[in-house]
Amino acid sequence: MKRFLLALLTFIFVISLAACGGDSGSSSSSSGHLYDNAVVEDVKSGSGEVIGQYAYIKADSADVSIEDLADVYFNYFKENEFNWLMIVYTDKDEAEGCYMISGIVEDHVGVNDDGQYILGAEDNAVYYVPSEDGTLSEFE
Repeated sequence: MKRFLLALLTFIFVISLAACGGDSGSSSSSSGHLYDNAVVEDVKSGSGEVIGQYAYIKADSADVSIEDLADVYFNYFKENEFNWLMIVYTDKDEAEGCYMISGIVEDHVGVNDDGQYILGAEDNAVYYVPSEDGTLSEFE
């Protein structure tokens, strides 16, 4: 029941943000992290005012470990204060990936191809919560 409520609240939050639209450039660094090729987009209000940013990363799911998720969450997502961040798995037939908002990381969830919104939890979805020591702990 907790997972369902968490997924439902996350879904509602993302849909409300995605309805605002997005359009911008990209961000990149050269230190060998998943987020080196992240694309950053603006979150806009209905009137076109920029009210935040989100980012998405395309990666093979085999290249994404729990340590990589923690690195992205603590060193990129939080540092840049994005509204949300998605990792779109390029090796999956269906749109699957990872979704991050403040306080939660959801792995193996349905996502769209450009990181704008979450489609729902998959049967194998895993939920993590960030710890103060810079790691992610599985939420049960």
